[in-house]
Amino acid sequence: MKTSILFLALSIALLAFPADYFCQALRFYREDIQIEVKKDECILTGIYYFANNSGLPVAQNLYYPYVVNDSLPLPHKAEVKALKTGKTLPGLNTAKGLIFTVEAAPHDTSIIEVKYYQKTPMHMMEYILTTTKEWGTSFEMAEYSVKLPSNYRLLDMQPQYENKKKSGKYRMFFTLKRNYLPQHNFVIKWKEDNHEKVKR
Repeated sequence: MKTSILFLALSIALLAFPADYFCQALRFYREDIQIEVKKDECILTGIYYFANNSGLPVAQNLYYPYVVNDSLPLPHKAEVKALKTGKTLPGLNTAKGLIFTVEAAPHDTSIIEVKYYQKTPMHMMEYILTTTKEWGTSFEMAEYSVKLPSNYRLLDMQPQYENKKKSGKYRMFFTLKRNYLPQHNFVIKWKEDNHEKVKR
């Protein structure tokens, strides 16, 4: 069998695994991503859905890369949890990402939450989506949202938001995609709006 490196778009990448077996066994079919903007950092929460289509249990090591550059330093904290069990999963930190194991019972699904904290000195945040093209399968569903304090102004969001609402001291921006194969990363830019009046 041909061995290749497949990337699960969320930004989740696989480490050298037989492609035909993987596609039959573990299928990455949905992600929900929220970026919450704080004063000097962002909290990114990703929920990822995997289906095990085989009759055997699967335990697969995944590499989860971050965007790390002059504008975005390496996240200073990361947490991984299996939502069905509530179990915290151990992770191995690397120079630009995190390695952890996803387990799924035969003909079952696994739902993983990754949360990380990254400083944002340039008032921008970027999350990797384009590796989905390497995976070659579109998401059945994907949701991207931004939680922004009301005294901040959203300058740009890609993919563009389709809906927005106000909740307390925050504005929320959402977009929901179906049969989605991303062509660009999830990027947001914002600025502080000192003239914005927060309704109470």
